[in-house]
Amino acid sequence: MEILRGDDNFIWFVVHSGSRNFGFKTATYYHKQAISYCKENGIKLPTEELAFLPLSSGLGREYFMAMSYCQRFAQASRDHMAGKIKLIFQKYTDCDFDIPINIHHNFAQIETHFGKGVVVHRKGAVQAFKGLKGIIPGSMGTSTYITEGLGNEESFSSCSHGAGRILGRNEAIRTLSLESEQKKMGSILGGPRTKKELQEAPGAYKNIDEVMESQKDLVKILVKLTPLSVVIGE
Repeated sequence: MEILRGDDNFIWFVVHSGSRNFGFKTATYYHKQAISYCKENGIKLPTEELAFLPLSSGLGREYFMAMSYCQRFAQASRDHMAGKIKLIFQKYTDCDFDIPINIHHNFAQIETHFGKGVVVHRKGAVQAFKGLKGIIPGSMGTSTYITEGLGNEESFSSCSHGAGRILGRNEAIRTLSLESEQKKMGSILGGPRTKKELQEAPGAYKNIDEVMESQKDLVKILVKLTPLSVVIGE
């Protein structure tokens, strides 16, 4: 979670949690089922990573329902985190809270594009439908952007879900200097406090401002947020 100051003169907090290991196990189980389905039906694939289950099949519909449940699980996790943070703010301030912005990434959804019903899989991407508010983070030491989608059909109304990684998690832990990454945080309170937390360090990510410039045809920036404090947990 992060506490940030917006260029709109408000204080924001941002939380991130997926479906955790529950979602990973669900995806792993159905991926194995998909590999078996393709083999049994003589479907040749460039790689097993592209194995699939038709939505017309019972197993395909079951998988889609399970994935949707994992999304709701992730939402419940974020709601729980946000609730705890609100209690802390309310204990020490008399602040009010605006309507929250929620955005999913790494999921599939049935949508209509170019006049056809399709399944859009957004890996490392989020929805950017026209007028839809979104959140695009950099890293624990860089800006986060509140955006509004432009509904660019060429991207299937999608945009980047964040800055994107330069280094994988394990590679970041193995190669980055804890002291150097802590210096990059400047006056920002919080991590990385341990070698393990280097997986989320600024040096593990691309330049968020360059990423935003590259997708200005997909979203427009509403608010730029500068981090004040960050906390990482398991």
